[in-house]
Amino acid sequence: VNLTSKLITKIIFPAEHHLLKRISFIPKQLPLRFPSTLSLAFKLAKEMDIDLKPQKIYFPSEPPWKLKSSGFIRDLMNLQKESTPNYTYTSLFSEISDGLINKNWKILYPDGSKTENSTAFAVINESLKVDILATLDHRASIFTAESTAIFNAINKYKNIRGKFLICSDSKSATMGIQNIKKNSTISKIRDILIKFHTKFKLMWIPSHIGILGNT
Repeated sequence: VNLTSKLITKIIFPAEHHLLKRISFIPKQLPLRFPSTLSLAFKLAKEMDIDLKPQKIYFPSEPPWKLKSSGFIRDLMNLQKESTPNYTYTSLFSEISDGLINKNWKILYPDGSKTENSTAFAVINESLKVDILATLDHRASIFTAESTAIFNAINKYKNIRGKFLICSDSKSATMGIQNIKKNSTISKIRDILIKFHTKFKLMWIPSHIGILGNT
């Protein structure tokens, strides 16, 4: 069962063409006396109510080393959260954001959320109004929600005039973008940041400490 369950992920995100061809054949295949592991994976997924429709793999258009370090503001991330009071974070955030706002930058706050029965994401704009709001499959992880929020923010605003500071409270997503994490959504984010390197900056902020766009 363990091997079969691990195969489910590979079915949803097949990176190999021969596996993708085999997957498309399985649902039409007649019952076998000795079913293959792939067949068992489909059976287990059906019992668990998991949709095994394969997702298209995204191949980056830009090499990850072209990502510029100047696109990341690490000042808040460099502080030790356990020993840093909230007012230090909010004061430093205000100093950084006010400096950019004075240079006509605008701030966007992408955020993801997950409960037992739902997964969603939103993007709050510079006017502190919800600009994007959508739900994901309830089985999606909080990492998927957070990274999808960042992607939707920059994907929309890449075609809008101006420069934008993206403030995310997901340390795993912001670090994943910088650390060449192999993930389709992260790769899409990285490609946009490389192409529009003068338009966006990304900064991690701690959650729920009094920063208005992240409540």
